[in-house]
Amino acid sequence: MLLGETLATHSVEGFLSDDEIAKVLSSMDTLKERLRPDELQAGLNGQTVHNLGPLALNAKQTVSVFEPNGRVELSQLPESVLDLLDTAFYRRIEDIRRVYPSVAWAREWTYVEYGPGQLITSHVDSVGLPGNVAPRKAGAFSITLADDFTGGEFYVESCGSEQVWMPNAASPRTVPFAAYNNDWFRSIPKTRWTTRASKGTALFWGSQLIHGTNPVKSGVAKKILGFIEASTPLD
Repeated sequence: MLLGETLATHSVEGFLSDDEIAKVLSSMDTLKERLRPDELQAGLNGQTVHNLGPLALNAKQTVSVFEPNGRVELSQLPESVLDLLDTAFYRRIEDIRRVYPSVAWAREWTYVEYGPGQLITSHVDSVGLPGNVAPRKAGAFSITLADDFTGGEFYVESCGSEQVWMPNAASPRTVPFAAYNNDWFRSIPKTRWTTRASKGTALFWGSQLIHGTNPVKSGVAKKILGFIEASTPLD
């Protein structure tokens, strides 16, 4: 895997068709009806895709950093939804590999919803496993399932300061698990690049990019999240 892959942005329009989106939302609505309200909420249900690395906070504390106003988050998806998403991913894998040529598969499919006032704070995912070994997390992506909301724009933040980098035996890398609750991270000057993906579009971002979302203003933003992994180590 090349260092550049972990710093790249990409989009795949029409990743899911309207019919596929309808099937995903119908299955997720059925699942949500069977769960208690606390089982739907990130942190309260004991799960979150985010982490703070060596700080090892529990899920509820971690959510207070990354999703301070909460969000619906479900990682145990119906088999029919997982099959549909895997099929869509491999159907478009050559389009994905134009920017992430080392990517072999997607993992950790997760369904999320953001209501009014909910957001994701600025953070970096990091490449994942320690050392120069495979597999490595090349990046992440979100698939937009609805367009009847305002706000909630996705953004990445670029930064020319050396403060956001640290030495590594294999290659330079962004500070792992960087998050907005660190004073030094908040204080570094950054430039924000903002976009709103159309329904059915998959947005990709490298694992070493600072990213987040603006607060939703009205309606509910519904998305599928996933991580992309390379089968080769970081060069």
